[in-house]
Amino acid sequence: LKMSAKLTESDIPDFITLGHVRDALGLRMEDVSLGTGLPSYINSSIARNKTLFPMLDEKRLQVGPQNPKDADEWKRLCDKIDSTGVYLYSPVDDDSMEDAKTDDDVGKTKEEKQDGSEEVVLRFECRQFPRASGYPEDPATGIAAAALAASLRKRGFGAPVDDKDTRQYRYEFYQGTSMGHRSKIGVRFDHDCDVRSKDKDMDIYISGLVGISSREEAALPSS
Repeated sequence: LKMSAKLTESDIPDFITLGHVRDALGLRMEDVSLGTGLPSYINSSIARNKTLFPMLDEKRLQVGPQNPKDADEWKRLCDKIDSTGVYLYSPVDDDSMEDAKTDDDVGKTKEEKQDGSEEVVLRFECRQFPRASGYPEDPATGIAAAALAASLRKRGFGAPVDDKDTRQYRYEFYQGTSMGHRSKIGVRFDHDCDVRSKDKDMDIYISGLVGISSREEAALPSS
């Protein structure tokens, strides 16, 4: 899927309500990772506001949060922070990736493509708790993943280092793991994409894996 949009971000000054949002998800203040440069406690949007919470580590992401118990109260809290859902995320911690990481990388691996060019992949585990969708948690949210990718790129995570950096960057977001319905969402931007631009839409390329859960034959009406 290719879509064109602008990134908009807004701070959430109401820290009291943010505390209530954490409480509703069963989180403590120390569960959230702050001071790392990752986008935190902000509303990020390429279509609808998603509130970004970077978790301290992947284990806390999968084990810590719980579904909001009161759907009406959860909707009210999301409305107070002008959000359509809270998006928790953490860089993937995979021992098999260690050889490809450097000390200052965040969930990042380097891969060589068939044409010999170098590709950098940033991987994150995520969980989304929507404002009011009829279910407490979403196993795949492309709009949220794309917003997170744009906010990460804006802060230099997945953006070319300088004009001489010819590497290709892309993101992989895994969601629904704790639900037993893991999804994989890919996001990438053009190499020269400026996510900070207020005048020009950026092109966002979103992909995902689809699995067939059942098959059914149907007869089509004859013309």
